[in-house]
Amino acid sequence: MVENTYSFNDVPRALTEIRQEMADLKKMLLDFQKPSESEEDRWMNIEEVREYIPFHPAEQTIYGWTSENQIPFHKIKKNLFFRKSEIDDWLMNKKRKADYEIQREAEAYVAHNRRRM
Repeated sequence: MVENTYSFNDVPRALTEIRQEMADLKKMLLDFQKPSESEEDRWMNIEEVREYIPFHPAEQTIYGWTSENQIPFHKIKKNLFFRKSEIDDWLMNKKRKADYEIQREAEAYVAHNRRRM
């Protein structure tokens, strides 16, 4: 570390340099702390979403999900795109119903839609 000695006349210039360096450091810290939009809610293509989903489904599986509107997607011309935030929500809300829930729904449906003879 090199020590600089300043005279009284050098103080204003030194203060200006220190203020500039502090402003640069503050900007660097703020940029480092805030999550970048590209990471939080970035656009992904089909290969990226395939890699992002924990069980890495095949591309054809994802195409099937999009054709049945089971997964959130955006279509621009012939290309499919996915937003990370929408995929996260979809993964968090994707829940398989228990057998007893399916049975209860089926019984309610039959009871409600039974035709009178």
